[in-house]
Amino acid sequence: MGNGRLVMFSDGVYTIFTCWLQIRAAANFFANSYKQQALHHPLMGPLPAYPFSYPPPVFPPYYPYAPPPGPSNWVSPIPSHPQRHHLMSSSPPEVQTEDISVFPLLVDWLKSLDDGPRGVDNRDFAQYAQKFTEDKFLRVCDITDLSAKEMTQICPGMTMGTALKIADYARQDTTVIRKQQKQKNRQGYMK
Repeated sequence: MGNGRLVMFSDGVYTIFTCWLQIRAAANFFANSYKQQALHHPLMGPLPAYPFSYPPPVFPPYYPYAPPPGPSNWVSPIPSHPQRHHLMSSSPPEVQTEDISVFPLLVDWLKSLDDGPRGVDNRDFAQYAQKFTEDKFLRVCDITDLSAKEMTQICPGMTMGTALKIADYARQDTTVIRKQQKQKNRQGYMK
């Protein structure tokens, strides 16, 4: 840096260098003012190595001329090219759609709850099939994301306990069906 001139390599290096100069100037200012305080107050104790409790930042070496040719060990924190993962693809993303035909119809599934071991308490799950169907909840996978409160709003007269049971059974059964589907898909790919 001669006669107040600064050789500019690129905007990024210039910006980093000017920030570094400002930090150095501030550090020198604080160091000098601290030394002045220590001179006036000899009971303050020994001066620390830096004016702050942490070491100064490390910056790339400054060359008042062009840097020497060859590889450099310093890597810029500013990327010189756009990152690949930030670029949008020109093709649409692959969306794996679920084959809902593997899930039973809600009318049949609620009846199977009544007819199986889950219906021993005579909750009469099938009576709610019509209300679910009216609101277009047609398959068991359609109600897995409903809360018990939402179910009681869809089906007036349904108790909270029955709604919790239906929600729990629906999640269990759809999880089992999805696992079975994944296994079938894997076996299909293996062949």
